[in-house]
Amino acid sequence: MSLLLALACTTGTNDTGQESTFSWVLPQDVATETSVGFFGPEEQDAIFDDVDLAEFALEIDDDYVRQLEREVKGGDHQWVPATMIYKGVRYENIGVRLKGENSFLPFDEKPSLKLKFDKFQDGLRFAGLKELTLNNMSNDYSMMHERVSYKLMREAGIPASRCSHVTLQVNGEDYGLYAGLEGVDKRMIERWLSDQGTMFEVWDVDFYDGYVDDFQVEFGEEDRSHIQGAADAMERTSSKQALIGLAEHMDVDQFVRFFAAESVVGQFDSYPYANPGDDAHIYVNPDTDRLIWLPHGMDETFYSPERNPMDVNGIIARRCLEVDECKADYIAAVWELQALSEAIDQGAYAREVRAQIDQLVRDDPNRPYGMDYVNYYQDLMIGFIDNRSEDLEVHLGSRPD
Repeated sequence: MSLLLALACTTGTNDTGQESTFSWVLPQDVATETSVGFFGPEEQDAIFDDVDLAEFALEIDDDYVRQLEREVKGGDHQWVPATMIYKGVRYENIGVRLKGENSFLPFDEKPSLKLKFDKFQDGLRFAGLKELTLNNMSNDYSMMHERVSYKLMREAGIPASRCSHVTLQVNGEDYGLYAGLEGVDKRMIERWLSDQGTMFEVWDVDFYDGYVDDFQVEFGEEDRSHIQGAADAMERTSSKQALIGLAEHMDVDQFVRFFAAESVVGQFDSYPYANPGDDAHIYVNPDTDRLIWLPHGMDETFYSPERNPMDVNGIIARRCLEVDECKADYIAAVWELQALSEAIDQGAYAREVRAQIDQLVRDDPNRPYGMDYVNYYQDLMIGFIDNRSEDLEVHLGSRPD
């Protein structure tokens, strides 16, 4: 360790009474990714662990607490500085802001929060992470949807964030149970692909000319040529020709797999189900120079088992289902991923998660709904998973042998 870094550390006592080096307060010009961050990337396995759930605490000055308390749904959410404590280690001067649209709750209730570690200190990383999202699960009455659905996406080979449950304290007050979600940033994407492409958020958009400028750049160059090309392809009269044109700008097979995975977990709040499209990301894969799809906002999965998964609004899915070959590929992918869900025993996993978080859910002082609600929707979710094959057969036809 350099002398400068050594001088930046202080010692304290952790929860077990053992002395621990815990605080980093570095001048901004020396806070580099390689020099700052007490935990290395290997700690990520513990942060998103399925067995031992991570515990986080935030310390926020009173003036900034009052600022956060004034923020309202639909407002312009501002970053404030805070200290995050994890396993006795203090990360000073990170950025915290409220987040959420339909899921928004005020700061003095149970806010969803985004943590950005380098917002006020260049290069600061937490276990190699640049961002961490803490979702309040206010739209997920089971309090399990995100963790279970993201797992299937990852198992299916679709680039997706890691997710687990975590607990949170703010200024010594218990804020309860959260879904801890890996940020969709370069560090997340580089676990799957080269990180040199451009990431766009799909939020209230579709592949029509009038929406092209509304795709929001998350990182990378603001080059919308593939989005424009996809929109132009969708204007072709023939759906088959539209898909041929689309293939020059988007990995159509990967979209079909993404679409099928959403059908298996009932992600009906996302593209191509939402109108206009929502709760997804698209990424220009630099290895193929084509757009690929990533899931986002999985809190409202597993809700509507009776819905026809081919009842879509997104123009790309509609064009696909109008072409016999593409429709057949979609149906085959649904059954493949349903078989995967059964192979990894997603129903058993959901039951394990339910048992694991039961006491934490009961003890959550800010839970925005009663335990009868939680129990009902946990039962509904597990029933959705257990009966998914039969429900899909109603709309897709008999499952192949």
